Amino acid sequence: MVYTFTPATGVAVIDLDSRKLVNEIDTGGCILAYPFGDQGFASLCGDGRMASFLLDDSGKVAQRDESGAFNDIENNPLFTMSTTIGDVTYFPSFEGYLQGVQLGDGAPKPLEQWHFAEGTDRKPSGWQMITGDTLGRIYVLMRKNAQPGDHKFGGDEVWVLDPKKRQVLRKIELSEESVSIEVSHAAKPIMLVTNNSMALDVYDLSSDKKVRTIGGFISAMPILLHAFESGQ
Repeated sequence: MVYTFTPATGVAVIDLDSRKLVNEIDTGGCILAYPFGDQGFASLCGDGRMASFLLDDSGKVAQRDESGAFNDIENNPLFTMSTTIGDVTYFPSFEGYLQGVQLGDGAPKPLEQWHFAEGTDRKPSGWQMITGDTLGRIYVLMRKNAQPGDHKFGGDEVWVLDPKKRQVLRKIELSEESVSIEVSHAAKPIMLVTNNSMALDVYDLSSDKKVRTIGGFISAMPILLHAFESGQ
């Protein structure tokens, strides 16, 4: 599935075996494609709702559903970056809330928001500011004294959240301001951080200390980072 903007919003469905385009879905003002289940995806809509699409074996839409409005785009919009744990996809908001949306059969089900940054002077910021690990923890890149318009600048702390218990487990201090984060899926995970010099800092999550830097000597911009299972 590939999100398209031509200028209508849509999703192209591609058969990877035949290398053919099998369908083009009009998402009706809803953007991006958040996968769920075996053959479903959801999209964020411009009016604060979320739409979900379930595909049949031919790539056609078998079912389309919509949630009620929950994304307060005017006052506290959600970032489009997300992380998924089980059947729940989590989005941070500009004002430091965590919004979970359960995706599966029927319409997307928004969960109650959690204001995890309440009472602090920090807010989420960065290009890839959220990720998760295999133990169900969520990592969010946070910026001190963030002002309106600072949501892409990055931050110097990563907060580790337990979304079920609604607890901030710990705060990882970064060696410098950074714009993207990702956590490996290994038994002993590490965290990769794209710093403002566009090099990758490696953090050992057993100690939360930086152990080395990769890059910084070639022309590269690792804005988006993707963890994958070892052996792939």
